Parts: sequence; structure tokens; C-alpha cells
Amino acid sequence: YSWINNDTLIGINYYGTGNISDTAKNTGNAPIEALIKVIPSNNGCIGDTSSFTITIKPTPSKPIVSDSIYFCQYMPASALYAIGNNLLWYSSLNGGVGDTTAPIPSTDIINNLFFYVSQTINGCESTREKLKVNIRPKPQTPIVNQYGGELISSTYGNQWYNLTNGPINNANGQLYFPQNTGYYFTISTINGCSSDTSNI
Repeated sequence: YSWINNDTLIGINYYGTGNISDTAKNTGNAPIEALIKVIPSNNGCIGDTSSFTITIKPTPSKPIVSDSIYFCQYMPASALYAIGNNLLWYSSLNGGVGDTTAPIPSTDIINNLFFYVSQTINGCESTREKLKVNIRPKPQTPIVNQYGGELISSTYGNQWYNLTNGPINNANGQLYFPQNTGYYFTISTINGCSSDTSNI
């Protein structure tokens, strides 16, 4: 038998004999439908023609993800987020079974973590987009020493506080000179992550 295809945009040749071995494709944004006519023949005699349709749906684009995701060590992380339809989350680029529930990264270890997500539209699943999650270190707890009327923090990225009144405006250096009698402490914030409270 031979066959005729009325739309080569689906990736199948116009004419052929025997089984169709071409790989169907759709590089557009809408489904493509082609009519295939099959013509049987035997010993030079042509039989009745039959036909069937093939609909090729486009492969969806990858979901949209953030290119900058980080969490602080030991702090609670939120579920990962992507923009797309019928998302499936994976732990690897290929293989495995997708999960409809977005993962929540562990923040116990300083590391770069990788996750993958696809979207499914009209029954077709996209290729997977990679998300890189950076777990940033928790800064060391500052140690504050007092020399006369001067307070000195052992680290940088400080925000000084008054125990009664809260954060002190523009008090961000390693040195702080209290203007009033009271109890003071500092918290160090580096790369968006904060330390525990220093000694008071």
C-alpha cells in the first residue's frame, strides 16, 4: 500500500509506501491536523482508499521561573514557585515521576540545590525548566565588647538596637556610641541573612 499526506507541516512526507516512519512535529503555536489517505494495491490492482486524520499539538514552552532564589540557612523556606499550567516538579532533568506539589527546599546545609519543573497544556508536557536555589550561610552571632562609652561588634553588617526602643536609625557600623544609658545589642545581616542576637 501507499499513502498521501495533505499537510507536510506535521513533519510527514507528502507521499510514501508501507508504514509511516517519519516523526511528526509541530513547531507552531496551534494544533495541526493532516489527512492521510491510504491506497492498498496488490498485483497491480488498486483497492478502496481509506483515510484517517492525525492531529499534532504544539509542545508547550517551559514554565517561567525566577533566576534568583535564595533562602537563609536554618530559616523556614517557602514552596518553590513557577508560572505555568498544570505544573509538575522533578528532582532531575530527565526521568522520574513529576509531583504536582511544589517542593520546599531544606535549609539545613549551605549549598546550591537544583529543581526542575514542566507545564502541561492540552495533554502535552513541556521540557523541564531548571531552578537553582542558593542556601546562604547564617552569619556568626556578633560578640559585643564595651570600651568606655564605645560598643564594638565582632563582625560587620550590623544593625544596633536599644532593648527598649528597638532598631536605632543609621546605627550600622561595627562601632556604636550610645547616646543614652540603656541596654544595647546588634544583629548582623550579610547577603540578606541575619544572625542571632548578640550579647546585651
